[in-house]
Amino acid sequence: MITIEFQFTSDEDLKGSYTTYKRKITLGHSSRCDLPIEDSQLIDEHLVLQTSKEGLICSSIGQGKYLVNGKSIVGTLLLKKGDQVSLGSSSFNIVDFQDVEVENTSEFMKDKYKELVTSEPDLADVFDVIKFELIEAERSKDV
Repeated sequence: MITIEFQFTSDEDLKGSYTTYKRKITLGHSSRCDLPIEDSQLIDEHLVLQTSKEGLICSSIGQGKYLVNGKSIVGTLLLKKGDQVSLGSSSFNIVDFQDVEVENTSEFMKDKYKELVTSEPDLADVFDVIKFELIEAERSKDV
């Protein structure tokens, strides 16, 4: 799990907090990235964030350069909570991270569902629609 919060960005869609339960995410200019950033200063795949037992690893991809707490970095660095990462015209803080290994994915997803629906009751309707669409897609595949 990785949570970052964008402080500054030219990409309006990114402002605020972003949480993923992936252990590894890519950031860059390309739509192939887990977190694409509309910024011409970035290369297609600019940066990787990856959880590990040691902490949160930040690695540049190719010629991608970035700053951590104002210091220029090329390559790999171990981050900690509160670190500020800047790439191109965007800047985000490391809010939280955990190297989560989920043994029972269905139980994990049920817990996350309950947590989300409790905090945002309107999401229950959205999840119901998604569930219905998935069931219908599965049925049409079997025909």
